[in-house]
Amino acid sequence: MNVKRSRKIPVMIVLLAIAVVVCVSIFTKKDPELEPVDDMADLTEVYASEEGMAPIIANGLPSSVKAIVHERHVYLKLGTVLEDINDGFFWDDTEKCLSYATASKVIHVKEYDTFDGAPVFYDNSKTDAKKSEDPSSRICVQLNYVAQFANMKVNIYSDPGRVFLRSKFGDLQYAKIKKGTALRVGPGENEKILVNVEEEQDAWLISAENGWNKVFLESAGHVGYVRDEDISKIETVAEEEPYTEEPYKRKTLGKKKVVIAWHQVFGETGIDDIEQLLEGTDSLNVVAPTWFSVSSSMGDIESRADSDYVRIVHEHGLQVWGLVENFNASTKLDYGQLFGRTSIRTKLVNNIVNEAVRFGLDGVNLDFEGLPSDAGDGYLQFIKELAISCHENDLFFSIDNYVPSAWTQHYHRAEQAKIVDYFVLMAYDEHYAGSDAGSTASLPFIKKGIEDTIAAGVPAKMILVGMPFYSRIWRGEDAAVSSETMNMAAMHDAKKQYRDFMVWDEESGQNYIEIEIEGVLNRIWVEDVSSIEAKLDLIFDHRVAGIACWKLGMEIPEAWEAITAMIEEQ
Repeated sequence: MNVKRSRKIPVMIVLLAIAVVVCVSIFTKKDPELEPVDDMADLTEVYASEEGMAPIIANGLPSSVKAIVHERHVYLKLGTVLEDINDGFFWDDTEKCLSYATASKVIHVKEYDTFDGAPVFYDNSKTDAKKSEDPSSRICVQLNYVAQFANMKVNIYSDPGRVFLRSKFGDLQYAKIKKGTALRVGPGENEKILVNVEEEQDAWLISAENGWNKVFLESAGHVGYVRDEDISKIETVAEEEPYTEEPYKRKTLGKKKVVIAWHQVFGETGIDDIEQLLEGTDSLNVVAPTWFSVSSSMGDIESRADSDYVRIVHEHGLQVWGLVENFNASTKLDYGQLFGRTSIRTKLVNNIVNEAVRFGLDGVNLDFEGLPSDAGDGYLQFIKELAISCHENDLFFSIDNYVPSAWTQHYHRAEQAKIVDYFVLMAYDEHYAGSDAGSTASLPFIKKGIEDTIAAGVPAKMILVGMPFYSRIWRGEDAAVSSETMNMAAMHDAKKQYRDFMVWDEESGQNYIEIEIEGVLNRIWVEDVSSIEAKLDLIFDHRVAGIACWKLGMEIPEAWEAITAMIEEQ
């Protein structure tokens, strides 16, 4: 899907138009030396189309894409709109609702709502259409409705029906067409006449060649050809694009580096140990308790939020961004329903934001993992709507993401980056329970994750890079290998115990322990002050916004000392 967020029209429509011109153009060139003709062109042949359809002329070129005429209004298939004009529309086939999110509001229209005619309708002309067929091939969206959100100008004419689309703006040439001029089908006196100009008219000069000018005569609704001597008063007009996309108003913590730490809680609120956990965290400015879990496909959430906890964190001068996750539901979530149903998506957004406001949170941190590829478009629509609601309520909105890979492209990183305040890169779990043995977060893994994320369209200035306060001890080899998590305190003890077996691994940027115990190979890629300093050097070389630490309680005091020292140098 080669979609332009700048809302430029129809690359595909224009390409198809060019192909049509090359093959069977209605503007076929003829020998200009032949005798002039005064015959009028048969417009039903020039703009031939099957019943219920209308030809499209895009930027002066005829296209093989046809518009649909329904109850005197002109429509395009939703699939064409999404692919060629604007991918911001989202269709709910259950509630028959078309949604569009700008930076500040969500617009919903339903089948047969009023927009000078129905904005959307089902094309049931195909009797063989199956229920499993992609709705975008049957849903039709009124072209004038689409034009509200795209940089295109639409002219619709009747008798015969035809549609002219223009996506070219900026410096354009216009001229006066003289009274009595014959606007011809092609560049030659022997071409038939589309219309005789009865009064001087303005026209857009599309191109010029061999004494002939291709023009769009808007008043008559034709693209045709006139001689050089038939035009006058040529001028260049700086024409502004008709649509200006509303920019998102991001919240930031200013120029200082963001240091966020997650506080993992389950059934409890976390209030019992938060005071102790915050001791010595001088560079920390955001705490993200794991308070909210999506509990059903109907948009319900489980909340463990606590106003006293928020008060304590605020008294330490820190913000609270409540984490919302999708992986602790007691039943498997149906994402087609959760994201696809307009009312359920709205309910989920409201539940999250209402809890954040009720408990005085400063922001929301979204951590949705393991989404299937077919949930990507619905997830993006959910993110848009959640971002709007967060910003309406003066809440920060950050979102957690895997390092880029082929199987996570459906998370729409570049689109997220245009919506959220901070983009959290979970640059850990390089090796994990069930994988082969290795580092939890080596320097090459982190470096590639940052650079691939930037290459995917996420600006460095909004990225928070994940930092693990844990590693794993790996026991065994090959298929028999197993592992368990170790916090930094446990790794500190292992370093003291197995000092003689520890070496610095330059590639991973970590101390490495390898020892055989009771005939079993044990290996640890250690997370300690040295590895944290190496990671921070790499991370801040990329001029990112800050770091995100998993998790409070797994670190040693020296870790915060290293982080604080590095932050002060930035």
